[in-house]
Amino acid sequence: MSNQNQNSNENKTNAVNNNDVKKIVNTGGGTNSQGKSGSNVQNDLSSFAEFCRRNVRYLAAAGLFLIIVFLLVKGSAGSSGGTKDNNNNVAAAPTETPAPETEVSSETQDFAKDAYPQINELISNYYTAYANGDLDTLAVLTQNMTETEKSYISVFSQQVAQYENISCYTKSGLDDTSYIVSVCLDMRFNDIETTAPGLEFFYVRTNPDGSLYIDQRYSQFNLSKHEQALEPEVEALIEDFKQQEDVIALQNQVQARYTEAIASDENLRVMAEETVPGVIKVWASDQAEAAKAAEEAAKAEEEAAKKAAEEEAAKKAEEEKKAAELAAAVTVFATSKVNVHAQASEEADIIGQLEAGSQTT
Repeated sequence: MSNQNQNSNENKTNAVNNNDVKKIVNTGGGTNSQGKSGSNVQNDLSSFAEFCRRNVRYLAAAGLFLIIVFLLVKGSAGSSGGTKDNNNNVAAAPTETPAPETEVSSETQDFAKDAYPQINELISNYYTAYANGDLDTLAVLTQNMTETEKSYISVFSQQVAQYENISCYTKSGLDDTSYIVSVCLDMRFNDIETTAPGLEFFYVRTNPDGSLYIDQRYSQFNLSKHEQALEPEVEALIEDFKQQEDVIALQNQVQARYTEAIASDENLRVMAEETVPGVIKVWASDQAEAAKAAEEAAKAEEEAAKKAAEEEAAKKAEEEKKAAELAAAVTVFATSKVNVHAQASEEADIIGQLEAGSQTT
């Protein structure tokens, strides 16, 4: 969940993601090309490329979860003892909007630990709602959360009992109404005694009424999936933030704590590195299947609409033809009793007769 851990853990994370994405592709119908001819291999690669093109959103989500678990659980920041609100209360508008003490860029500004009560309340309420899968409360505490991320939260939250020991390390954002927040915490999985230390990144902004909200465009989920466009200035600020010495030091502290926790509890290791990623791979596969079904349904609907349009056009053309024939017709009178043929030929079937003096066109 944290984009702050990418520097120290990037190589390992990428290795995990690549292997898991391959497994997901195989469950989605991919095949092993070992021992096949060159043409078969090329066909398989083409099929694989087409699968990836059609389901890139959900394959990315599968890889993203492994980034999130790896970075949140193996995150790198270490501090405990923050406050936590155990109720699902929405952060209320404060009597006074918090502001940085000095107007300096995050490049030179030191972390302010738990310096803003309103930020601590917002983050605490966020994690309480997140652990409960309470999307309604999250919708109040955040903005710009996509439907895909909501679906992911619904699945991930089922594996987590609660978040504990939350501490907020804050720096100034792009302006004096926004904040870069590194959150150190302990994540307690269901039925696991040992908690997993983690670090997560938030970009917090101020509503017109003075209350704060989390901008989910800068969540690790969206930063990995690119479902929503980022503001270039904020994106550059975050990239600079990740390279700062105190940020890296914070990462290293949590990394050491995580390593110790994993070594002390095999159940925690299995949960974090096997069980939860397995659950998310199933979710990602379901998302890919749902995307495929939606694509097929859209295609069928498009073909049905096209057929209906063609039939409507043919019907309209026939009506216009009849109208033109009627407009061009002239009135005639039979001077004697005559036969009416099915076609303009005396050899055609007789379908009726006109008596002398009858009028027709």
